[in-house]
Amino acid sequence: RSSAPIVLSSLQSILETNIQADAQIGPAYLIPGIEGQIPVIQKICRMTRGTDHDQALRLASQFAEFCGWLYQDSGDYECAMSWTDYSLEYAIELDDRRVISYVLMRKSNVSTDSGQPGHGLGLANAALKQYNQLTPRLRAVALRQRANAFAMLNEPSEFARDYEGALKQATKGMSQEEHDLASYCTPSFVEMEAGSSRSEERRVGKE
Repeated sequence: RSSAPIVLSSLQSILETNIQADAQIGPAYLIPGIEGQIPVIQKICRMTRGTDHDQALRLASQFAEFCGWLYQDSGDYECAMSWTDYSLEYAIELDDRRVISYVLMRKSNVSTDSGQPGHGLGLANAALKQYNQLTPRLRAVALRQRANAFAMLNEPSEFARDYEGALKQATKGMSQEEHDLASYCTPSFVEMEAGSSRSEERRVGKE
């Protein structure tokens, strides 16, 4: 227990390094290393108490969510959802509404990527519950994902509403000082993702 802060700090660095590496080398090389850290984090979660325990839970949720993303990026949606479910369990134990919202958004994204927009819509709605407790960036990324679900369901007015809302919140997020897990959700990110969703909306409309 006494070494927990040092180990947690080291694991945080490992996670950040792998997140940066993902853009350069892709998921296949990273999955084994990330999965290999999970037993260590599980043990820390069992052994720690107090603030160390909360930090361990937060890190465990982040590792599992990132592992889910790596599998999603590889096209293995079953494993992606399994790991994201695992992330949600840690987030619920942590009882942090912002982390829970982010992981629900990620589950929604896995669902839409795997061709289940209806389920994705429900999960995005869940991510936006207790809206006022979320940071602007967290609102933006969840609204962006709900817009994606609406596009796949060929509901253009709802898509446009959530896209505008996401863009507005992402703009607010540019001056946000609070830390969250959606620092990447900038106005340009929302616009880029909206372009992909519009293409999907046009494709569905032709079917």
